Amino acid sequence: MLTEFNNHFILISGESGAGKTEASKKIQQYYAVSCPSTTLMNTVRDKMLMSNPVLEAFGNAKTLKNDNSSRFGKYMDIQFDSQGDAVGGHILNYLLEKSRVVHQNHGERNFHVFYQLVEGGSDDLLKQLGLERDVQHYYYLTQGECAIVSSINDKNDWKSVKNALQVIEFDENNTNHLFRVVASVLHLGNVHFDADSKGHALLKNNTELNWVSDLLGVDASNLKEGLTFRKIETKTEQVLSPFTIDHAIYVRDALAKAIYGQTFTWLVNRINESMENK
Repeated sequence: MLTEFNNHFILISGESGAGKTEASKKIQQYYAVSCPSTTLMNTVRDKMLMSNPVLEAFGNAKTLKNDNSSRFGKYMDIQFDSQGDAVGGHILNYLLEKSRVVHQNHGERNFHVFYQLVEGGSDDLLKQLGLERDVQHYYYLTQGECAIVSSINDKNDWKSVKNALQVIEFDENNTNHLFRVVASVLHLGNVHFDADSKGHALLKNNTELNWVSDLLGVDASNLKEGLTFRKIETKTEQVLSPFTIDHAIYVRDALAKAIYGQTFTWLVNRINESMENK
């Protein structure tokens, strides 16, 4: 790069389990030890390396072929000055597999962060989020029937993620909000519907719904209405059409996927702000 004074690109491709994620980390580690060392470089290098545990927690999952499979695409810029010092970075993410939030095939898991939070979060944190220390309690975590995997240590990974968030300069307020959103998705998955005499969806137990509304800061009655009724607006009035149970489940899952997808995008944007060349 210094000789040609030009951008260079490294494209990493291959089938699942080939080692794309590990290869990209090795390249970053190579830059970290081979580039000139300055205070700025060390800061950028640390943030660049520490973005990995966070992105893997929120964007990677156990699949049949790979225990740490990236379920999103990543394009990463590392910005160097004319001396070869790394002065900034930027990540572009695309095609996050949001469907995994609400459904996993047999032998696969949801995204790592859910298991890390339940297994590794402190008792106080779990109490604040209304969570139990039992992954089997959550519908969104158990469909693959392999929530606990011997090769994955969720408690240790949780500590790595918490440490990485501090290096990337996430303050306590943002970190708490982030975990509240993650917890809200777990509660949303446990919202169950009953049918009335006409086959329309009813919410009899509001405990999980109240946790979702509290964690997201939204009105519980509006949330309940949104999950059980379709709102049809005409020029002069609004009509509420009740959902069947199948429709209500579809809407619940769509909301969970949307919340998680937006959160992942927000997370990448925050990492980019932290690594931006000032």
